[in-house]
Amino acid sequence: AVILRLIAIERGLHCVIFAAIAIGGFVLRSHLAAAQGWVTRLVRNLAQDETQSGSHSSDHFVVREGTKFLHLKSGTLEILILTAAIYAVVEGTEAVGLWHEKRWAEYLTALATAGFLPFEIYDLTKGVTVLRVGALVINVAVLVYLVYAKHLFGVARARAAASAETLESQRQAFSPPFERG
Repeated sequence: AVILRLIAIERGLHCVIFAAIAIGGFVLRSHLAAAQGWVTRLVRNLAQDETQSGSHSSDHFVVREGTKFLHLKSGTLEILILTAAIYAVVEGTEAVGLWHEKRWAEYLTALATAGFLPFEIYDLTKGVTVLRVGALVINVAVLVYLVYAKHLFGVARARAAASAETLESQRQAFSPPFERG
């Protein structure tokens, strides 16, 4: 139960993060033109300052990311908002279900976690960071725990049954004759 509660807390944090992204995206979409105007002025001022100082503005993080932001479309932002909202609901559902030790939540968490693994591995091919490796390790540990320790999808169930059967046969072999059937 303790491990399930820890996983539930982690999923609850994910829920809050995804909800904040969805809300932030919604607010940004409402003010996208104004925000892009502000970023345009910022990028222009940084580029001008760096040109006067002799450095290259294309190397500057704010200029590079600001330029990407200027190409952001409202439709792309809507997809981000919808995706973040869906993930917030899924992660919140997992958190509540795991907290209450519901079997369906264990399956939902295992499926959702397994579904994320290919994306996490792909991100690692683009660049290894402590955050990416940490996320992968945590998610693999969660998946292994749920599938193996909780016997999801029949994994390790046959082994547990065989162990129980062996214990029963050993108990019968060493029990006094009057206790046997």
